[in-house]
Amino acid sequence: MNIAPSDIRRVAVLGAGTMGAQIAALIASCGVKCDLLDLSVDMVEEARRRLMTMRPRVVDDHAVLERIRAGSFGTDLHRLRESDWIIEAIVEREQPKLELWSEAALYVRGDAVLSTNTSGIPIAQIARALPSAARGRFLGTHFFNPPRYLHLLEIIPTDETEPSVVAAVRSFAEDVLGKGVVEAHDVPGFITNRIGCFYFLSAMRAADEYGLTPDEADAVSGPMMGRSNSATFRTIDIVAWIYCWTYAITHALPLNQRRSRGLLSHRSICGRCVAGIGWATRAGRASISV
Repeated sequence: MNIAPSDIRRVAVLGAGTMGAQIAALIASCGVKCDLLDLSVDMVEEARRRLMTMRPRVVDDHAVLERIRAGSFGTDLHRLRESDWIIEAIVEREQPKLELWSEAALYVRGDAVLSTNTSGIPIAQIARALPSAARGRFLGTHFFNPPRYLHLLEIIPTDETEPSVVAAVRSFAEDVLGKGVVEAHDVPGFITNRIGCFYFLSAMRAADEYGLTPDEADAVSGPMMGRSNSATFRTIDIVAWIYCWTYAITHALPLNQRRSRGLLSHRSICGRCVAGIGWATRAGRASISV
Protein backbone atom coordinates (compact mmCIF):
# COMPACT_ATOMS: atom_id res chain seq x y z
CA MET A 1 0.00 0.00 0.00
CA ASN A 2 1.40 3.39 -1.01
CA ILE A 3 0.63 6.36 1.25
CA ALA A 4 1.99 9.83 0.52
CA PRO A 5 2.27 12.58 3.16
CA SER A 6 -0.12 14.65 1.05
CA ASP A 7 -2.74 11.94 1.58
CA ILE A 8 -2.98 12.92 5.27
CA ARG A 9 -5.54 15.74 5.20
CA ARG A 10 -7.51 15.02 8.34
CA VAL A 11 -6.33 13.51 11.63
CA ALA A 12 -8.26 12.10 14.58
CA VAL A 13 -6.78 12.06 18.08
CA LEU A 14 -8.34 9.69 20.59
CA GLY A 15 -7.86 11.03 24.10
CA ALA A 16 -8.08 14.67 25.21
CA GLY A 17 -5.71 14.49 28.15
CA THR A 18 -2.48 16.45 28.46
CA MET A 19 -0.79 14.76 25.51
CA GLY A 20 -3.78 14.10 23.28
CA ALA A 21 -5.05 17.68 23.44
CA GLN A 22 -1.60 19.10 22.74
CA ILE A 23 -1.01 16.72 19.83
CA ALA A 24 -4.32 17.86 18.35
CA ALA A 25 -3.31 21.49 18.88
CA LEU A 26 0.03 20.93 17.15
CA ILE A 27 -1.67 19.32 14.16
CA ALA A 28 -4.32 22.07 13.96
CA SER A 29 -1.62 24.74 14.27
CA CYS A 30 -0.07 23.31 11.11
CA GLY A 31 -3.33 23.88 9.22
CA VAL A 32 -4.65 20.31 9.35
CA LYS A 33 -8.22 19.66 10.49
CA CYS A 34 -8.46 17.39 13.49
CA ASP A 35 -11.07 15.46 15.46
CA LEU A 36 -10.44 15.20 19.21
CA LEU A 37 -12.44 12.53 21.01
CA ASP A 38 -12.70 11.40 24.61
CA LEU A 39 -15.26 9.86 26.96
CA SER A 40 -17.53 12.91 26.65
CA VAL A 41 -17.80 16.05 24.55
CA ASP A 42 -17.69 18.10 27.76
CA MET A 43 -14.25 16.67 28.56
CA VAL A 44 -13.01 17.64 25.10
CA GLU A 45 -14.46 21.15 25.31
CA GLU A 46 -12.74 21.62 28.66
CA ALA A 47 -9.48 20.42 27.11
CA ARG A 48 -9.92 22.94 24.27
CA ARG A 49 -10.40 25.76 26.79
CA ARG A 50 -7.32 24.60 28.69
CA LEU A 51 -5.21 24.82 25.55
CA MET A 52 -5.64 28.61 25.48
CA THR A 53 -4.24 29.03 29.00
CA MET A 54 -1.34 26.57 28.96
CA ARG A 55 2.19 27.82 29.50
CA PRO A 56 4.34 27.69 27.54
CA ARG A 57 1.80 28.78 24.94
CA VAL A 58 0.27 25.88 23.01
CA VAL A 59 -1.94 27.76 20.52
CA ASP A 60 -1.58 31.29 19.20
CA ASP A 61 -5.19 32.12 18.38
CA HIS A 62 -8.73 30.79 18.37
CA ALA A 63 -8.49 29.90 14.68
CA VAL A 64 -6.46 26.87 15.73
CA LEU A 65 -9.25 25.70 18.03
CA GLU A 66 -11.76 26.05 15.21
CA ARG A 67 -9.87 23.33 13.34
CA ILE A 68 -10.35 20.94 16.28
CA ARG A 69 -13.75 19.23 16.25
CA ALA A 70 -14.89 17.81 19.60
CA GLY A 71 -16.50 14.41 19.96
CA SER A 72 -16.97 11.41 22.23
CA PHE A 73 -16.10 7.74 22.00
CA GLY A 74 -19.72 6.85 22.63
CA THR A 75 -21.34 8.80 19.79
CA ASP A 76 -18.68 9.94 17.33
CA LEU A 77 -16.33 7.06 16.49
CA HIS A 78 -18.04 6.93 13.08
CA ARG A 79 -16.12 10.12 12.25
CA LEU A 80 -12.96 8.03 12.08
CA ARG A 81 -14.04 7.09 8.55
CA GLU A 82 -13.16 10.68 7.57
CA SER A 83 -9.64 10.52 9.02
CA ASP A 84 -6.45 9.69 7.17
CA TRP A 85 -4.43 9.22 10.36
CA ILE A 86 -5.84 8.12 13.72
CA ILE A 87 -3.61 8.73 16.77
CA GLU A 88 -4.64 7.10 20.04
CA ALA A 89 -3.27 8.98 23.07
CA ILE A 90 -5.21 7.78 26.09
CA VAL A 91 -3.91 6.69 29.50
CA GLU A 92 -0.57 4.83 29.53
CA ARG A 93 -2.03 1.42 30.33
CA GLU A 94 -2.19 -1.47 27.94
CA GLN A 95 -5.70 -2.78 28.62
CA PRO A 96 -7.60 0.50 28.00
CA LYS A 97 -5.64 0.95 24.77
CA LEU A 98 -6.55 -2.57 23.62
CA GLU A 99 -10.21 -1.99 24.40
CA LEU A 100 -10.37 1.33 22.57
CA TRP A 101 -8.59 0.02 19.47
CA SER A 102 -10.90 -3.00 19.36
CA GLU A 103 -13.84 -0.62 19.11
CA ALA A 104 -12.20 1.99 16.88
CA ALA A 105 -11.13 -0.68 14.38
CA LEU A 106 -14.78 -1.08 13.38
CA TYR A 107 -14.81 2.45 11.95
CA VAL A 108 -11.40 3.13 10.40
CA ARG A 109 -10.91 3.14 6.65
CA GLY A 110 -8.81 0.51 4.94
CA ASP A 111 -6.25 3.10 3.84
CA ALA A 112 -5.93 5.06 7.11
CA VAL A 113 -2.70 5.21 9.10
CA LEU A 114 -3.12 4.09 12.72
CA SER A 115 -0.80 4.86 15.62
CA THR A 116 -0.62 4.71 19.39
CA ASN A 117 1.14 7.41 21.38
CA THR A 118 3.06 5.70 24.17
CA SER A 119 6.36 6.16 25.94
CA GLY A 120 7.08 2.49 26.39
CA ILE A 121 4.21 0.01 26.02
CA PRO A 122 5.18 -2.57 23.35
CA ILE A 123 3.53 -1.63 20.07
CA ALA A 124 3.11 -5.23 18.91
CA GLN A 125 1.06 -5.98 22.02
CA ILE A 126 -1.33 -3.11 21.30
CA ALA A 127 -1.56 -4.21 17.65
CA ARG A 128 -3.23 -7.42 18.82
CA ALA A 129 -6.46 -5.45 19.23
CA LEU A 130 -6.61 -4.83 15.49
CA PRO A 131 -7.70 -7.22 12.75
CA SER A 132 -4.73 -8.70 10.93
CA ALA A 133 -5.53 -6.70 7.78
CA ALA A 134 -5.04 -3.42 9.67
CA ARG A 135 -1.76 -4.24 11.42
CA GLY A 136 0.35 -3.27 8.44
CA ARG A 137 -0.90 0.31 8.87
CA PHE A 138 -0.21 0.44 12.62
CA LEU A 139 2.84 1.81 14.42
CA GLY A 140 3.89 3.66 17.55
CA THR A 141 4.36 7.43 17.69
CA HIS A 142 6.03 8.80 20.81
CA PHE A 143 5.51 12.56 21.05
CA PHE A 144 7.28 14.39 23.85
CA ASN A 145 5.66 16.88 26.21
CA PRO A 146 5.10 19.66 25.26
CA PRO A 147 4.87 18.47 21.63
CA ARG A 148 4.88 22.00 20.21
CA TYR A 149 8.32 22.71 21.64
CA LEU A 150 10.09 19.37 21.87
CA HIS A 151 11.52 18.57 18.45
CA LEU A 152 11.89 14.82 18.77
CA LEU A 153 9.36 12.23 17.63
CA GLU A 154 10.03 8.52 17.92
CA ILE A 155 8.22 6.30 15.44
CA ILE A 156 8.12 2.63 16.28
CA PRO A 157 7.05 0.14 13.60
CA THR A 158 6.28 -3.47 14.39
CA ASP A 159 7.41 -6.42 12.30
CA GLU A 160 4.09 -6.12 10.44
CA THR A 161 4.15 -2.37 9.71
CA GLU A 162 4.46 -1.63 6.00
CA PRO A 163 7.50 0.48 5.00
CA SER A 164 5.29 2.90 3.06
CA VAL A 165 3.36 3.68 6.25
CA VAL A 166 6.58 4.40 8.14
CA ALA A 167 7.79 6.62 5.30
CA ALA A 168 4.50 8.54 5.13
CA VAL A 169 4.40 9.23 8.87
CA ARG A 170 8.06 10.27 8.87
CA SER A 171 7.57 12.66 5.95
CA PHE A 172 4.39 14.17 7.39
CA ALA A 173 6.00 14.60 10.81
CA GLU A 174 9.11 16.23 9.35
CA ASP A 175 7.58 18.34 6.58
CA VAL A 176 4.23 19.34 8.14
CA LEU A 177 4.73 19.11 11.90
CA GLY A 178 8.39 20.17 11.84
CA LYS A 179 9.57 17.18 13.84
CA GLY A 180 12.96 15.53 14.05
CA VAL A 181 12.13 11.86 13.62
CA VAL A 182 14.04 8.82 14.82
CA GLU A 183 12.92 5.27 14.12
CA ALA A 184 13.09 2.97 17.14
CA HIS A 185 12.87 -0.77 17.60
CA ASP A 186 9.86 -2.11 19.46
CA VAL A 187 11.79 -2.85 22.65
CA PRO A 188 11.07 -1.76 26.25
CA GLY A 189 11.40 2.02 26.49
CA PHE A 190 12.25 2.39 22.78
CA ILE A 191 15.33 4.66 22.56
CA THR A 192 14.86 7.69 24.78
CA ASN A 193 13.16 6.05 27.73
CA ARG A 194 15.54 3.10 27.56
CA ILE A 195 18.37 5.59 28.08
CA GLY A 196 16.28 7.55 30.56
CA CYS A 197 15.46 4.45 32.58
CA PHE A 198 19.16 3.67 32.90
CA TYR A 199 19.93 7.21 34.05
CA PHE A 200 17.09 7.54 36.53
CA LEU A 201 17.51 4.05 37.95
CA SER A 202 21.23 4.75 38.38
CA ALA A 203 20.43 8.08 40.07
CA MET A 204 18.02 6.37 42.44
CA ARG A 205 20.66 3.77 43.20
CA ALA A 206 23.22 6.52 43.92
CA ALA A 207 20.74 8.26 46.23
CA ASP A 208 20.44 4.99 48.14
CA GLU A 209 24.19 4.48 48.32
CA TYR A 210 24.86 8.00 49.63
CA GLY A 211 21.85 8.08 51.93
CA LEU A 212 20.18 11.01 50.16
CA THR A 213 16.52 11.88 50.46
CA PRO A 214 14.68 12.62 47.18
CA ASP A 215 14.85 16.36 47.92
CA GLU A 216 18.58 16.16 48.58
CA ALA A 217 19.14 14.14 45.41
CA ASP A 218 17.20 16.72 43.40
CA ALA A 219 19.28 19.53 44.90
CA VAL A 220 22.49 18.07 43.45
CA SER A 221 21.13 16.55 40.21
CA GLY A 222 19.32 19.58 38.78
CA PRO A 223 20.74 22.95 37.64
CA MET A 224 23.93 22.27 39.60
CA MET A 225 24.69 19.58 36.98
CA GLY A 226 23.35 21.60 34.05
CA ARG A 227 20.02 19.80 34.08
CA SER A 228 16.45 21.02 34.45
CA ASN A 229 14.88 22.24 37.68
CA SER A 230 12.84 19.04 37.87
CA ALA A 231 16.12 17.14 38.39
CA THR A 232 15.58 13.45 39.18
CA PHE A 233 12.66 12.67 41.45
CA ARG A 234 10.50 15.59 40.35
CA THR A 235 10.94 14.42 36.76
CA ILE A 236 9.92 10.92 37.76
CA ASP A 237 6.74 12.36 39.25
CA ILE A 238 5.99 14.59 36.27
CA VAL A 239 6.24 11.86 33.66
CA ALA A 240 4.80 9.08 35.85
CA TRP A 241 7.26 6.51 34.57
CA ILE A 242 6.64 3.76 37.09
CA TYR A 243 4.55 1.67 34.65
CA CYS A 244 7.17 2.04 31.94
CA TRP A 245 9.97 1.26 34.39
CA THR A 246 8.26 -1.80 35.76
CA TYR A 247 8.00 -3.20 32.26
CA ALA A 248 11.55 -2.17 31.36
CA ILE A 249 12.97 -3.65 34.55
CA THR A 250 11.21 -6.97 34.20
CA HIS A 251 11.95 -7.34 30.48
CA ALA A 252 15.24 -5.55 29.85
CA LEU A 253 17.41 -5.71 32.96
CA PRO A 254 19.51 -8.84 33.50
CA LEU A 255 17.90 -9.77 36.80
CA ASN A 256 20.59 -12.35 37.58
CA GLN A 257 23.16 -9.58 37.97
CA ARG A 258 23.94 -8.16 41.40
CA ARG A 259 23.39 -4.55 40.29
CA SER A 260 19.90 -5.33 38.96
CA ARG A 261 18.96 -7.17 42.14
CA GLY A 262 20.15 -4.18 44.15
CA LEU A 263 18.02 -1.79 42.14
CA LEU A 264 14.93 -3.85 42.93
CA SER A 265 15.72 -4.57 46.57
CA HIS A 266 12.75 -3.90 48.84
CA ARG A 267 15.06 -1.58 50.79
CA SER A 268 15.94 0.56 47.76
CA ILE A 269 14.00 3.64 46.63
CA CYS A 270 13.40 2.06 43.23
CA GLY A 271 12.22 -1.23 44.67
CA ARG A 272 9.72 0.52 46.90
CA CYS A 273 8.41 2.64 44.01
CA VAL A 274 7.90 -0.36 41.74
CA ALA A 275 6.15 -2.16 44.59
CA GLY A 276 3.87 0.84 45.02
CA ILE A 277 5.26 1.71 48.45
CA GLY A 278 5.89 5.31 49.45
CA TRP A 279 4.42 6.99 46.36
CA ALA A 280 2.82 10.21 47.59
CA THR A 281 2.17 13.55 45.94
CA ARG A 282 3.57 16.54 47.78
CA ALA A 283 2.96 19.77 45.89
CA GLY A 284 6.12 21.65 45.11
CA ARG A 285 8.47 18.93 46.33
CA ALA A 286 9.85 15.63 45.15
CA SER A 287 6.92 13.27 45.29
CA ILE A 288 8.46 10.09 46.65
CA SER A 289 8.13 9.59 50.38
CA VAL A 290 10.78 7.21 51.63
